[in-house]
Amino acid sequence: MQVISTLPEAYEGFNGTAAIHLSKDGKYLYASNRGHDSIAVYTILADGSLELLEIVPTHGQTPRDFDLTPDQKFLIVVHQDSDNATVFKRNCDNGRLAELSNDFHVPEAVCIRFAP
Repeated sequence: MQVISTLPEAYEGFNGTAAIHLSKDGKYLYASNRGHDSIAVYTILADGSLELLEIVPTHGQTPRDFDLTPDQKFLIVVHQDSDNATVFKRNCDNGRLAELSNDFHVPEAVCIRFAP
């Protein structure tokens, strides 16, 4: 078993990890942080252990949920307390995220899912 943080070492504020999703290829794990307002991105090593790749800000308050699009090219985060959604472009080769937009108005979002 491995215990791993979803936060930067220096962070001391409130946080609660919320949603966790695995990429379809099984190579990357994504976890949202409520409080730090971020997504932690991990690569899954051959032995099944996790290695932190990056922690990206979600540019909203309280990332309630997120999901990968069916084609795995985008990750969308919905925020409970700032009424917005943030869209990230996902690099399918290395799992990293690049923000595209955070100005989609979504009042009091609690869940996001895509139909297959």
